Amino acid sequence: MKRMAALFLTLILLLGCVGAVADTWYCPECGTKCDGNFCPQCGTRKPDNVGTGTGTGTAPAPAAPAASGLQIERAELNTDGSFTISWTGGKAPYKLNYTWYVNGNHNMGSDVTLWNAVENYYSTTVDLKEDLVPGEHYWLILSDAEGNQTWYDYATPRRVFTEFSGTRLTVSLRTRKNNRSSTVTSFSANEMNRNYMSQLFGATIKMTVGRHASDFLFTARMVLFLPNGEPLLFSVLEDCRIPRSWDNAYWETVDFRDAWVWLVNNKDGIPAGRYTYRLYVNDCIFGEHTFSIN
Repeated sequence: MKRMAALFLTLILLLGCVGAVADTWYCPECGTKCDGNFCPQCGTRKPDNVGTGTGTGTAPAPAAPAASGLQIERAELNTDGSFTISWTGGKAPYKLNYTWYVNGNHNMGSDVTLWNAVENYYSTTVDLKEDLVPGEHYWLILSDAEGNQTWYDYATPRRVFTEFSGTRLTVSLRTRKNNRSSTVTSFSANEMNRNYMSQLFGATIKMTVGRHASDFLFTARMVLFLPNGEPLLFSVLEDCRIPRSWDNAYWETVDFRDAWVWLVNNKDGIPAGRYTYRLYVNDCIFGEHTFSIN
């Protein structure tokens, strides 16, 4: 999993407003949402040229361009599950951050995570393979070398895999301690927080695809949805292939350790609650499994 730094944003509920208000801006240094002339988190001065964000929350909606002409023109979900983001104007290098919000609304929610997709980027188009999750709602924030800033309200349709009939996902939670592997129905939060680096807390995963006339090639994405609904993309497997003569792909022991490490480093530990493991095949949901960490 790509290692990404996360910052927590404290959001103010803006009643009756879905788009960002004119004075709202995002700190290009730490990502905090601001409404004054200086960032309350790190003290960075408000950029001179900030675009005005708009959006309904149901469809891609770009901000009006900043005075520099900086504007995100396109955000597109590709058929392999990756995303292409392109923009015009401004001065390189660029920084692109994105955030997922509770209820898909950038003005609501708490404990929202800001991710850094690219930094010191010189092109005006970027392909993101290990960042965004298909079907989720994001707020893209673009800054340039002169502190100009613009943003993009981006939601993609949530598609279900229907290419073959008889598809099925089977997930069995697995632990391993002292070289002994066991099947379990849930995990212990206390044990995980103590031993997530030395023990296995993962799963056996089997995807059944049914009959197919030719070799099936795809990209698999493994996502863990946290108790607050936040998606954590922890594994991207490109160039997967199920031969024509097979009807399933089987991962004997998938280690979720990258997800647990991220939670410990960015959420101060592995929280108890209900989690959902979801497997994506290209840009579609293949199946999911819900489990508890007690």
